[in-house]
Amino acid sequence: MPKAVEQEINLLRATEIFVVVAETGSMTSAGAVLGMTQSAVSQQIHNLETSIGTELFDRDSRPLCLTMAGSMMFERAKRLLLEANDLRAAMRSAFAIPIPHLRLGVLASVAGSLVAPLVFELLDKLSAKSVSVWTGFGNDHQRSLQNRALDLILIADPVYEAAGLERHELFSEPFVLVVPPTLATDQITFASLLKSLPLIRHSIRSPVGMQIEQNLRRLRVAAPPYVEFDSIESIVAAVSLGRGWGISTPLLLLQGLRRPHSVAVRPLPSGGFSRSFALIARSGELGNVPSEIARVARTITRDVIVPSICTFAPFAKEQFEIPTAGDSERVES
Repeated sequence: MPKAVEQEINLLRATEIFVVVAETGSMTSAGAVLGMTQSAVSQQIHNLETSIGTELFDRDSRPLCLTMAGSMMFERAKRLLLEANDLRAAMRSAFAIPIPHLRLGVLASVAGSLVAPLVFELLDKLSAKSVSVWTGFGNDHQRSLQNRALDLILIADPVYEAAGLERHELFSEPFVLVVPPTLATDQITFASLLKSLPLIRHSIRSPVGMQIEQNLRRLRVAAPPYVEFDSIESIVAAVSLGRGWGISTPLLLLQGLRRPHSVAVRPLPSGGFSRSFALIARSGELGNVPSEIARVARTITRDVIVPSICTFAPFAKEQFEIPTAGDSERVES
């Protein structure tokens, strides 16, 4: 590759780093978002300032503030990056150019069931040459997507007000009861459960724990504080000891029931609730890749994951909702 072209590519990367530093106000924070060391970020900013002949940041301020030249460059830099991404998407769409490296953020609840087969489908049949997967909370993934540290995210119950994103609905799963086998009758109610045993909670620090609490309040189910865990394995183990009952989801139980446990999985009493999963990308940047990934994810869910869940919760098959491709897309403007 000619040296001049390499310099242009390096300049584009340095511009992207500059924008993240400006948005986070710290080279250390920018490094965390970009997966780089603070010194590497600092060197890129230094190279950029050298190439244009002026300082872009006031390094005496905390958080970092843009100089006048930096402020002028910031808006132009964002436009430049958008135009570069538009060009990349157009070229990939027109000529099916492979994606060198795809960065995917996922929730832990799908990491052990959906993600591995999905990643290898991407490598075998779609346009990705290599894939990195980050596991974490949905809110963290949304920030990383908007800061360009991730290309795609697979999260549950995503917020809908973020602009400039395209969303592809994947499926929704019900919340279910996890109870000792002695309580597994056809007449379970929240009232009867609370009279028998206390509720073993998902940690309220987690999104799934918060959603359960919100719906219990909506249903006016007052479960006194008792024990909460941040892992489904611990909840299943506690219920198997007969010390309480829990509320979780089939996907989480697919992980938590890997070892034999003496528990039963039953539908929620009337007034059940669910959570929805979606694949989200920055609008238009990856051409038809997100829609293809979503299609593959729905197929894996329908053909592999749901049958596995039916081995311990056969009723859940009727409660999973998997949209068709035409109903799955929505673009935020």
